[in-house]
Amino acid sequence: MKALWNIFVKNLSNIMSLIGILLSVYFGVYYVPVWLEDAEKQKFYNAQASLEQSIKELIFSDSTCNYAEIQSLVKSKEIILNKNYPLSTEQIMIKVEASFMDDKFLPLVKRRQLIAESQLIRKTIPPNINKVEKKKSSLPLLGWVSIIFTITSTFAAIYGYYLRYLKEKETQEEINNQVSQVEAEFTVSRNGFAFESEIVRALQNYPGIEMVRQNEHMDWGFDIEFIYQGRTIYVEVKYLTSSKIGLASIQKFFHRQKGKQGEFWFVHNNELTKMSQHKFEELNQISGSARRCKLIQTSSAADFTKKLNTLLH
Repeated sequence: MKALWNIFVKNLSNIMSLIGILLSVYFGVYYVPVWLEDAEKQKFYNAQASLEQSIKELIFSDSTCNYAEIQSLVKSKEIILNKNYPLSTEQIMIKVEASFMDDKFLPLVKRRQLIAESQLIRKTIPPNINKVEKKKSSLPLLGWVSIIFTITSTFAAIYGYYLRYLKEKETQEEINNQVSQVEAEFTVSRNGFAFESEIVRALQNYPGIEMVRQNEHMDWGFDIEFIYQGRTIYVEVKYLTSSKIGLASIQKFFHRQKGKQGEFWFVHNNELTKMSQHKFEELNQISGSARRCKLIQTSSAADFTKKLNTLLH
């Protein structure tokens, strides 16, 4: 139980972010469009009730009520609704007749008389007027805007959350790697010196290479400096047994390049962490063509010697 609670507390911000995304989807995709649609329907119901009442009053008080008067009332409601009226004139008159029938305070004989007058008006409606356009989606434009905006922002939030997750994962990997590197530091020193010596011998044995400096860390920083066909090349050698190459090693590698011109090699036996890889690519791009930097992963002097042909030509 305590373990579950610790997981909950540790991921509280992520859980709240997920809840926020779900609520945004609910309000943007369902609640707001439904509310807008209901509001649009209510607006039509109010207009229809008002129209029916006006037509009933005309029929009840004036037996000369005609199609032109009713059409004028319909046009006024279209202005209020800001769209074509969704019912045909005949459908409107049928609803008026049904409304007359529901008026129980009127005697049945009177209701039948009023319905008969309504039916006479219906007979004067031109045939083509009763055709209604096929009903399209009643969802208002704002509803579609809400849905599109919500879906877009939700995907953006999920993508941002995913990027944050990758960043946190890389950071945690870097922290774990630094811990492993510190723990292995005391056992790496001897093996690291042997690995560096192998790289030095491989360079010394390669035709055309003139060694300038080697194994002089205190004054100038790089492990090896050599010249090949007029090219000055600086080499940093990194050997680790269990941990990966961390961010600090890459930052030191580029820091040591200040004030120097030439090519720079970072020779290593283990892989780089993702954060270190990204930092190398970023700093290498900033350095430009004036400082050509290369990552060289090798496991032995023999393997390094094979790669020299490609590296130097």
